[in-house]
Amino acid sequence: MAMLLDEQLQSSGKGLRYRIFATDVSRTALAAAQSGVYAAADVDNVPLKYIRAYFVETEGRYAVSPHLRERVGFSFYDLLDASSASPPESIFGNFDIVCCSNLIMYYKAETRWFILKKIERSMSQAGVLAVGEAERAFVKSNGLFLPVSAPAAVFYKPGNTPPAQTEDSSSGKV
Repeated sequence: MAMLLDEQLQSSGKGLRYRIFATDVSRTALAAAQSGVYAAADVDNVPLKYIRAYFVETEGRYAVSPHLRERVGFSFYDLLDASSASPPESIFGNFDIVCCSNLIMYYKAETRWFILKKIERSMSQAGVLAVGEAERAFVKSNGLFLPVSAPAAVFYKPGNTPPAQTEDSSSGKV
């Protein structure tokens, strides 16, 4: 996510900033992600242009560049905790993009609803939600979010203008 955002911002020439809040309930997973160091096999599917731009290779291991590392914060956060509205490091939430892929599909419908309501409250008014393919139907059917584009698992809040789309008017494809 950080690589894609950084690439887009660099190509746009705009001096915009971003901050990513990465959360998990597994402290082990958080520690591994926070270290930002990967074995060669872990980056096999990363395009070479990203390896060159965003990693430093040392003795067959790949470390995420300091440029990206400073834009990502890692913290323990339990989405099922009813006493919090968003990760503590974010203070108030107000997220522009929330990615919650392949998580809510593991819960019963009432827990999914609880998680989606929490996510909806933590998003900025113009925010978007990206979920995994397995969660798309549930998110689409609950009424909290509307699809940005029919085939994608990306949604926005009702009452907002959908995020800008690039449309080929001759084919209707987005």
